[in-house]
Amino acid sequence: MDAASVNDHPRGFAADEHDAPVAPNRRPRDSASLAVCRREGGHWHVLMGVRSKRHVFFPSALAFPGGAVDPTDFAVPAAGHLDPAVERLLTLRTRQPMSPRRPHAIACAAIRELFEETGIIVGGAAPASATPPRGWEAFFGHGFAPDLSGLSLFMRAITPPRQTRRFDNRFFAVGADRIAHALPPEDCPTAELEERRYLPIDGALGMEMPGVTRVALTVLRERLGAPGGLRSHRPVLFRRTVRGKHVAEEIS
Repeated sequence: MDAASVNDHPRGFAADEHDAPVAPNRRPRDSASLAVCRREGGHWHVLMGVRSKRHVFFPSALAFPGGAVDPTDFAVPAAGHLDPAVERLLTLRTRQPMSPRRPHAIACAAIRELFEETGIIVGGAAPASATPPRGWEAFFGHGFAPDLSGLSLFMRAITPPRQTRRFDNRFFAVGADRIAHALPPEDCPTAELEERRYLPIDGALGMEMPGVTRVALTVLRERLGAPGGLRSHRPVLFRRTVRGKHVAEEIS
């Protein structure tokens, strides 16, 4: 989907609950979401869940696993590194040049949040000498380090200005074949994402969800249907607010 068609999408930019200005402006915090995709019965399905009603940011909303980058994500040893093309895309359109470890931290946050919210590990064998930073002990305790090599970036979205919480979120996708291990639901580290299940993308688009999630799901569907699928190096949709208006453009 090109930028023009997203702007014209009848529901793609539906006003979200958090669009109305309610707070002094603040710099958005880096965050990441990770959509796990698998093929079932000839159709693509994606892992989604319902955010806990205890969340301040989009409570009870249908969402991908995800959350904010933690300082310790910068220091995580990885079993596999980002595709250079994905790493480059993460450095584009930032106010200041990125530090060399920031793309790594953003991608690691996506994998950590997936694990915390669903118990799914996207990883490879952890070196015996690896010392996990704080917050990663449970992940490494299963014998794995994060594997970033299968991650594809398909969208970026910044929360509109003057919200109580603002995020500069990167939407990643990964194939279910990259799952190294999955914990039983009762052993999931947190309960922040409820009712987790694989949903057919077309069916999910008929469900209620925040506008930004609907746009991301639409973009993901088109990415999966393109030649090369998740591994195709296609432009990334960048959604933000400029002078009170939603703007979508492609970065490549």
